[in-house]
Amino acid sequence: MVAVLLAASPLFAVEFSADTVMTSGKRTLESKFYFAGDKWRMEEQFPQGARITIFRREKKSLILLFPEKKRYIIQPLPEPEFQIIATRKPGEELERIELGQEKVSGLLTTKYRVTYKARGRLMKTVEWYSKDLDVVIKSESGSGRWSQEIRNIKKGKQDQSLFEIPGDYQALSSKDIVKPNKPSKRTNAE
Repeated sequence: MVAVLLAASPLFAVEFSADTVMTSGKRTLESKFYFAGDKWRMEEQFPQGARITIFRREKKSLILLFPEKKRYIIQPLPEPEFQIIATRKPGEELERIELGQEKVSGLLTTKYRVTYKARGRLMKTVEWYSKDLDVVIKSESGSGRWSQEIRNIKKGKQDQSLFEIPGDYQALSSKDIVKPNKPSKRTNAE
């Protein structure tokens, strides 16, 4: 869903931080976002702990940080997924219809109904785009099943260390990654 919410242009014109609220059914997830040029950082809290995701366009990968363990993993992005995140579009845009202007999170936005083709399926969204920030401030599915909104926007230069792996973090090894249990083979030892 992140790709739907972010900017329509390849680079953010303005640096800022914001809170993001994502809702799907009865579930709500609040995150902190930092945007700077062709990089973004999302901080999320889950029952099993915090996770920070960093996207850096030039690396064509996501960096996942696990603060409690001071560990990280770099996840290369296959080209289709990279294009979704890099272009901030969930698929090939087929139609964009302007629906008017509205204020969202204190900013004047232009509201659009957008149809995409993604992974062989048609996807319809409603987007509230801020020309001032060059980002989609709010997005929701055409059916209303999910929504995302950027709130508490603070414009300003972002500390570049936010987009780096901290020096005291270690890479996760394959033994650190949880794999599903294989069914055990039963033997008849009688």
